Amino acid sequence: MTDALHLTCLMVGGTVFLCRAWVLVSRARDTVAVALCVYVGLSALSYLVLLPPVYVSIDRWTGLRNGAGMGSGVSVLGLTVAQQYLLMHWTYPRSVARRRFRRRLALGLIVIVTYVVSFLVFAPRQERFHDFYLEYTHRLFQAPYLVIYTLACLGGQADVVRHCWRYAAVSRGTWLRRGMMTTAVGGMLILGYAIMRVADLVAGPLGYDLRGMEPVVWLCGDIGSALSLIGWVLPTMGERLSAAARWVRAYRIHAHLYPLWRALQEEVPGVALGPQPSRLADRLRVRRMDFWLHRRVIEIHDARRALHLASAGDGPGGPPGRERGSALLAALRRADERAGFASSPRDRDFDGEVELLTGLAKAFLAERRVAS
Repeated sequence: MTDALHLTCLMVGGTVFLCRAWVLVSRARDTVAVALCVYVGLSALSYLVLLPPVYVSIDRWTGLRNGAGMGSGVSVLGLTVAQQYLLMHWTYPRSVARRRFRRRLALGLIVIVTYVVSFLVFAPRQERFHDFYLEYTHRLFQAPYLVIYTLACLGGQADVVRHCWRYAAVSRGTWLRRGMMTTAVGGMLILGYAIMRVADLVAGPLGYDLRGMEPVVWLCGDIGSALSLIGWVLPTMGERLSAAARWVRAYRIHAHLYPLWRALQEEVPGVALGPQPSRLADRLRVRRMDFWLHRRVIEIHDARRALHLASAGDGPGGPPGRERGSALLAALRRADERAGFASSPRDRDFDGEVELLTGLAKAFLAERRVAS
């Protein structure tokens, strides 16, 4: 299960990293974009080196036992520093954020250097892949770097959770607020991971073995990391997600209105902007969906108005097949009554018009099925 979780987090992180790296080509001077790219890249790297084939290969290439474990630890500590930059930028004015981050950066670099030096000085004597951490908690005097790593993770994530919960409530941006809340939840899970690692550090010297908790430990760590990753990128990708949701809604409604629009255009062809597309061609129309949805709503209203005028004999020239037009008009009136919009107000906004016509189109299809 642990390998599957690592692979899933690697896929999520790798995908986001590729997307962010592509954007970074045109925004190389944007320090926030650079910090976010560094964070996502280190997150993906921390899981990549933990995959068994990669882990074994790194140990073989470097000649350092559990060198991949050290690389994963350095990646986690590095992304913790990158998190601090993003956190300061999103919660403080620029001048204050820079001053606060400089202190955190200095502390982070000291922690990373101390971690690497202690790992090299107290190099593991045997290769332990699956239980490296637990094995050396029973011999902490040989692995002080575990204490450094665990306490750094605990302190860093506690700071992230505290800031995110505090500022999410007062944030004005919707996607920034959602991102900070998601990051806070992920940080709490990572805090659970760090607390259980502290429990390992305490239990090891006392002779207790918490090996049975490892699945829960990695579940908290991996799910928390994935949520934190999503939370950090939401403020930068949220608007695109909103735009995608609007496109899906417009496309769905545009297609749903097609039968009603087609029936009206056959009776009143003069109000259409262009030639009538087939159902397939209409489905394949994917660009400028907001424009085409507005056009469809307008053309349906114009055709209904022209049909009413022609039926009453007030128009300059009715459409051919007055009997068919009267039948269609009668069907539309019954559909109006079926949909409950017979006395709907005239001051609706566009969303109200869409809701009206969506209900009318559904009722019109029901009328056609009854008639056939």
